[in-house]
This record gives sequence, C-alpha cells and structure tokens, in this order.
Amino acid sequence: MDKVVRESVNGSFMLFISTKGRKPHPLIEITINLAVEEARPLLYFSLETDRNELLNRLIEEIAGLGEGKVQKGMLSPEEFHHFRKGAEMIAQAPLFIQENTTIELSELEAIIVKAKVESGIEVVVVDYPALVKMDGVSDPDQRLQKVCQELSRLSKAHKVTIVGTILEPRSGRTEDKEKLISLADEVIDLRHHKAVV
Repeated sequence: MDKVVRESVNGSFMLFISTKGRKPHPLIEITINLAVEEARPLLYFSLETDRNELLNRLIEEIAGLGEGKVQKGMLSPEEFHHFRKGAEMIAQAPLFIQENTTIELSELEAIIVKAKVESGIEVVVVDYPALVKMDGVSDPDQRLQKVCQELSRLSKAHKVTIVGTILEPRSGRTEDKEKLISLADEVIDLRHHKAVV
C-alpha cells in the first residue's frame, strides 16, 4: 500500500477505501514508512483524532506495542524502551501534524501552500476527507464527493501527493462509490487488498 504512495508522482490524489477498525490504520502505516523511515516531509491533517492520540498510535506501531497500551500505562521495562526509541524516531522525522476537527477546505489549502514553501512537503495525509467542512453542502455524501474533487485539484495545483481514507459511502449505492472512485487518480480498496483503478 505505501509502495503505491511512494511511487506516486507529486500531483496525484489517492483515496483508500477501508473498513472501520482496520489495524493498523492505513494512514498510520503510510506515515511511518514515508516520514519516519524515508524522511520524506509529510503533513498530516488529523481531523478525527487529537495530536497526542495520533502520536501515541504512531509510536505504538513503530514500537510494536498493542494499541492503547500506552494510555493504560501497561508497559514493561522492555516495552518502555521500545516506546522511547519510537518517540525519538517520530521526533526526528519531518512530520508535521495539523490537528483541527473543524477545518474548512480553504484553510486546508492555505496550510498546504505554507507547508510546501516552508518545509518542502511532498505528501499530505487527510484523515478523513469526509470531515473537511465545505460551505453550502450539508449532505455528507455530496460533501465528500466535492471535497475529494477539490483535493484532486489541490494535489495537481501544488504538486503534492495527497492521500486520504474513507469508509464506504453511507448510502451504500454503487453509483456513489463509482463517483468517488472517478475523483481520485488511484483508489485502493483495502477491504479486498487490491487496486480499484
């Protein structure tokens, strides 16, 4: 999955369709592989999870700990050592986390432009595009389609790879899923572990 992102050209929008509760989360894997292991500048819009929870999830994944172990304080001395090493790796990575649960699309674009100029951002992760706010669009499926359309435009305009993940459209209708698929340069269906487009 991250190989697909790694090999993508700047200026592409990739959408992953996932199932709720998939472990590890696809964007966590991508973030670790690109920002931590390859040191590629990555901007992560955390629209659902607060910054500390996201950092804990990243560190737990790097350290090979079970999710939630850190919050429960159930680390053995060896696990704590792995946790510290994971935290050091995250601290050294060119990873920029933008925590905002009520971000408007125009604000998201302004942050991408600034990060591209100041930090050379190559990859932008949007977790979850469905949570991006858009004036005048109240229907969740329509808003998601418009946001995906705009993320595709932004990726090309600013020459960055934008990666997002969604759950299946709420309606469950095939035509809604096909509309989403048509908006991305590449769609990876993680429910079946195969590329859709």
